[in-house]
Amino acid sequence: MSRTILQNGILNIENLEVHYGPIIALRGVTISVKSGQSVALLGSNGAGKSTLLKAVSGILLPSKGSIRFEGKSILGKDPSIIVSMGLAHVPEGREIFPLLTVKQNLLLGAYSRVDKRQVKRDFDLVIHYFPALQDLLKMEAKVLSGGQQQMLALGRAIMSKPRLLLLDEPSLGLSPIIVKEIFSILKNLQKDLGLSILIVEQNAKLALNLSDYAYVLELGRVAMSDSTGKVMNSRDIQEFYLGMHQDSQIGKKRWKNRKTWR
Repeated sequence: MSRTILQNGILNIENLEVHYGPIIALRGVTISVKSGQSVALLGSNGAGKSTLLKAVSGILLPSKGSIRFEGKSILGKDPSIIVSMGLAHVPEGREIFPLLTVKQNLLLGAYSRVDKRQVKRDFDLVIHYFPALQDLLKMEAKVLSGGQQQMLALGRAIMSKPRLLLLDEPSLGLSPIIVKEIFSILKNLQKDLGLSILIVEQNAKLALNLSDYAYVLELGRVAMSDSTGKVMNSRDIQEFYLGMHQDSQIGKKRWKNRKTWR
C-alpha cells in the first residue's frame, strides 16, 4: 500500500481528528489535493467521508489537526469566509432553496462576490455547461427533477467562482443517463476551468474514472492512498468496491479484519 502524501497541494489536511460527542469520526487523517487535480474519497458508509468534507468547508470544527487552503489555515473559519476564499461544497442531498427560482438559487452562489460584471459572465457560463437549466430559470426549484436539482446545485457552486470543489455523492438517487451527463460535465469543468475536485461517491468506478488520485477511508482512518490506476488494480478495491471477483461476497465478509490493503 502506498502512503505517499502529496505536498504543496491547493488543499492540505494533516492529522485531522473530528468528534461527534465521545465518538471519534476521523482520526489522524492526512490528505492533499493538488491544483487542477481530482481526488476520490472512497469508503463504506460511516467511514468518515462526509465528515471530512464538512470539516473542510467549516460546517464541523475538528478537535485536532490542520486544514490549509492555498497555504492559508481555514480551520475554524466561518463557512461563508471559506466560500469567499475559493472553496465550494456541494453537499449530499443538494440543499437547494426549494421556494426560490432557479435563477435566484444560482445568483445566491455569487452572494459574496463584488465583481458584478464577471458574475453575469459566470451566469452565462453556468448555462453553457448546464443548458437544461436555461428554460427553467423562472421556475421554483422544488418542481425540478432530481437530476435538474443536482445540476442546479453544481451551477450554484460554480457561481461562487471556486478553485476547489467538494462533491458529496453527486450521483445519489439519479438515473444512469443523468449520472453519465453530470460526470461528463464535471470532467469538462475541471479541464476548462482548471478546477480541483475532492469527490465522495459510493459509485467507486465513477469516482475513480473522474479522478487522478484516491484515498480509502475506513473507520475514520486512511487505509489506502495511491494513483487511481494503482487503486483500481488493487484486488481489495476490486472486491469490495468494484465487484470484479466472483468471491467478492466472501471478501466483503472478511475485509473488516484486514490489517493491510493489497
